[in-house]
Amino acid sequence: PYAIGNYVDSTSHTGAAYVFTRSGTTWSSSPAILVSWNGAEGDLFGKALAIRPDSGTIMVGSPAKSTPLYGISNDGEVSFWTKSGSDWSHTGDFFAYDAAPGDNLGCSIAMAQDTAVVGVSGKHSNRGSAWVLKYNTPDNAWYVQQEITPTSQAEGDHFGNSVAVTS
Repeated sequence: PYAIGNYVDSTSHTGAAYVFTRSGTTWSSSPAILVSWNGAEGDLFGKALAIRPDSGTIMVGSPAKSTPLYGISNDGEVSFWTKSGSDWSHTGDFFAYDAAPGDNLGCSIAMAQDTAVVGVSGKHSNRGSAWVLKYNTPDNAWYVQQEITPTSQAEGDHFGNSVAVTS
């Protein structure tokens, strides 16, 4: 499958992710549409996407999402989606335990096998950081392995604005 994010839709700017599949050489003309289960105007759901095709997992970033749990604005979140048969189900969310306003968690996402990297470009006064997540098969869940924050950062560097990972 492949996915296309539409983080600024025409009505509410909540966003969506469109998942297309291929049969032979033909791509589907009717994509599955993923939307945030608790979306709000301006969340930017779909700003960043990553697919793990071997397991049917998609991560969708919402960097302007305000976390209801913490009551923090624009800290961001990453939503996990899993394919079962022909349906996609929302299977969880990742919020930073030390979230702060304007963190923009989920502004970029990369995934390879059991490792994902999530950019947090607004963290630490816009110095930025990135979270490394590892997938744990027995638990069927993603866990934080490490936060990466370079020591030689300046305010406004936005480290994590773009991320990549290889297998």
